Amino acid sequence: MLRRLSDLKDTRGVRRYGSNQLPPGCYITNSNLLFREGQKVTQLKRTQWDAVIADEAHRLPMPLAETGLLKSKTKVVLLTATPFQLSPGELRSLLADTFATRGDAAEAQQRAAACYDSEDFRMYRDCLKRYFRHQEESALSDAAKRKVDISNALRQRMIRNPKRDRRLYSFVDGEGVPRRIPGNLFEYGDLELAAVLRGHGVISLPGRDTAIYLQVRNQLAEACAEGKKPFVAAAMRQLLSTYGQFQQSQFGQYARRRLPAEEHPKVRAVKNLLHEIIEGQIKASHARKRGWFEKVLIFTTFVGAETENSQARSERRYGTAGTLKSELTRVICELLPMPRREDIHQLRHELLSVLHAERHYLEDSEYDELTTCLRVFAGSRCGHYLLSHKPNLVREKRYLRSQIRRLGGKATSDDPEELRRAADRRMLRLEALVHRYSTRDVVARYDGSGSQSDRDRHLRGFNSPYAPWVLIASAVGQEGIDLQKFCSHVIHYDLEWNPAKLEQREGRVDRQGREADGPVRVYFLVCRDTYDERVLHTMINRMRWHQVLLPNKRFLAGEIDPREPRLDEKWFRKVALDLRPREW
Repeated sequence: MLRRLSDLKDTRGVRRYGSNQLPPGCYITNSNLLFREGQKVTQLKRTQWDAVIADEAHRLPMPLAETGLLKSKTKVVLLTATPFQLSPGELRSLLADTFATRGDAAEAQQRAAACYDSEDFRMYRDCLKRYFRHQEESALSDAAKRKVDISNALRQRMIRNPKRDRRLYSFVDGEGVPRRIPGNLFEYGDLELAAVLRGHGVISLPGRDTAIYLQVRNQLAEACAEGKKPFVAAAMRQLLSTYGQFQQSQFGQYARRRLPAEEHPKVRAVKNLLHEIIEGQIKASHARKRGWFEKVLIFTTFVGAETENSQARSERRYGTAGTLKSELTRVICELLPMPRREDIHQLRHELLSVLHAERHYLEDSEYDELTTCLRVFAGSRCGHYLLSHKPNLVREKRYLRSQIRRLGGKATSDDPEELRRAADRRMLRLEALVHRYSTRDVVARYDGSGSQSDRDRHLRGFNSPYAPWVLIASAVGQEGIDLQKFCSHVIHYDLEWNPAKLEQREGRVDRQGREADGPVRVYFLVCRDTYDERVLHTMINRMRWHQVLLPNKRFLAGEIDPREPRLDEKWFRKVALDLRPREW
């Protein structure tokens, strides 16, 4: 794993194909490393790679042909769950990377343009624009005529994973009660969406909160008229996030508006929702005696107050993430009391007895570190509650014993590279074991205000049966990490303009490796008659583009729950591109 330049410097080169190259093997590297200077980076680029696999391909910082990694015989695979972020035009750069096998960026761009700018594809996109923007039914027949040829051409370069989505979407009202969204939200037209938002499933602002919202909106209009040009979207969205977040923001400090002392309606709603989720899990655990809880992942756009460069200042409480952590911790602590002292001593004795029996597998420093972790863990709410059931305790002791013995494995080779890899594996296994027992926060954060080590600890803890039970993540946690192990609930506390970001958020949980049965439950917090509705309308309109150009098999095959109210999908079936893989 090559995360930093120092990792690359420790890798010894070999002489192959007439130049110094990296030894044969599978390397996982950060794309930012390619921007660094140095002899080892040059060696990385000179290496004859048999295959280059780019995950999150839509985030590549440069065309693949310009990285220097591609040689004449290199195979290239691009992986992405969100092929374009805002517009179909971004497909052009991804297509260019599929033509970059010869390392010629100019040629790759030309070949991609020949596909993307062909007359059929251009006319197809124009027809879709006419339909989406002006509801011209006649445009559908024109698009349908070109659909087959375009699908066949694109399928040579890209295919769509045919897995079926397993997600249930709900709006959450002001009391924290989830209301199931009928049908598929992302196929709603403006009229259908407006009708749903007029119902009882969204948050209604109380009278004083409504007055504050309108006053701030008028102040923003006045500031714009005075030429001060505040960032209206950010100001309104922060006001609809938490009052502390808005008051410490740039426009909030300028407005000097005294905000209500009561908690924000969204905060109240998410507290009630979490209370119901955790309480239901506690009741279910008594019946099933399961050794873990279904965890909750909350995504928020805003972390803390802004500085001049719009970065979060710290983990202080006035920001959205800090407010949520404080309030939601209180909710869980009310449901889970602290263990008694005698119970703490008993659990500590049980776990330390395993550690002491397997001490010969550990070095002294490792033994001391694990001893400290287990002593603290025995006094945690999560550990005590789950391990108070004897079968769970027996299972945990067996797991601890097996992991300690795996640490004791030693390399049988004298090869320095093999010894280094064995040491790396031992370090990673020890970190995973320590993080399983060291996180005591029942609600933790995964955002840019913390260090990388804290984020890693919270991530591994979230993927364990124990703390944290709730993880509050920002954009830092939207891509590139796995959070699916024990998680079944995803809450979009703040909406995003970009539907691709929501897909990335939910993709952290909706993936292989989940222990929980059933679909992922996704919740939206939307305030009625506010800026939230504008964001939601924009997001859904953009998602309609995404589904037509790169549709999911669920819609093409008609695999929709017959009990759900169904929308008219005739237009979708006529024009949606079919990029399902063909059988060989």
